[in-house]
Amino acid sequence: MRKILYLFSLLLAVVLMAVMLKSPYAEQVDHHGYVVNAQGVAMECLTCHDGTAAKSVSNCLGINCLTGGSHPVDRPYPPEGKESSYAPVEQVTMTQIKLDEGKITCISCHDLKNPLPLHPAVNNDGSRLCLTCHLK
Repeated sequence: MRKILYLFSLLLAVVLMAVMLKSPYAEQVDHHGYVVNAQGVAMECLTCHDGTAAKSVSNCLGINCLTGGSHPVDRPYPPEGKESSYAPVEQVTMTQIKLDEGKITCISCHDLKNPLPLHPAVNNDGSRLCLTCHLK
């Protein structure tokens, strides 16, 4: 019986490690009563944030945005031909800003583990969040 329990525990540990190693973005968090992937891609966010189940993300939701409207997602960072207007990738990723396969996504600006309203990835005082990437 001990041997079976030991083997079961070992198997469980291996399965858990495989799940954890499957993706560096697999952390689950509670988000307004739903368990979601804290490092989800835009399509995961938009399953709720399309204006039907949660607030639409079609605008800046009242924060001081330099863009004055929605921020594009699933786009390469920096945009081709505009590299001089953006901070280098290495500098950006040293902060809490995350790029998914070199692209801006919802989790680039939002950290669901941050309990502050809108879950900013970095403090946005003085538009600091925006200015992490945008040089002007």
